[in-house]
Amino acid sequence: MYIKKILRDNLSFRATIHLKNGYTVAQVISGTNKMFILFDSDMKIHHTFESNPVGEDVTVLHPFSGYLTANENQFTFAAMYYGYIVSYNISDNGDVTKLWEHYLSCPYYETNRGRVKWDRERNKMGFFDVKMNDKHIYALYSGKKDIDDISRVPSNLLIFDLNGKLENNYLLDKHLGRLAIAHDSIVYTIYTEPDVGIAKYPLNH
Repeated sequence: MYIKKILRDNLSFRATIHLKNGYTVAQVISGTNKMFILFDSDMKIHHTFESNPVGEDVTVLHPFSGYLTANENQFTFAAMYYGYIVSYNISDNGDVTKLWEHYLSCPYYETNRGRVKWDRERNKMGFFDVKMNDKHIYALYSGKKDIDDISRVPSNLLIFDLNGKLENNYLLDKHLGRLAIAHDSIVYTIYTEPDVGIAKYPLNH
């Protein structure tokens, strides 16, 4: 996991995505109680936004990390360690609009002095990758218990339209960790069991 730290502001973030209007969005790991940072075209902080799921007192957000994808000025975030997916639009002047969100499972945790103690026994894994184009959002979703073996890796490919409506839920024949979109009817995925390879799936939608 790549983590970048902004020393001046003591903010750490892991995932970034660039938008058509020049802004860049980063997902926060620590240093603020907000989930995202918006950078301008010069990579200066425009503002932070979206309160974290825990509350204002928590500023270390590693358990809520996930993946970002974007098309034009819309971006989508999918959490890895619980079933949460959300999509936003960023205007040309930096205004943020939340378009939709879905909880496929809720996070279970305790907090202590601004840190989160994650309940692995109760939590279900979320998304292992997410991609979008000008028509759809594609997400590899687990929904399985958070244990350290291949069984927690997704076999389900969820396809949403850009307004958040679930159009398809494909149960695939492998445990799949990464995703690429060739065009709107073909996706490629990476698997590691029983060997390592790339799988191609034609989609009927």
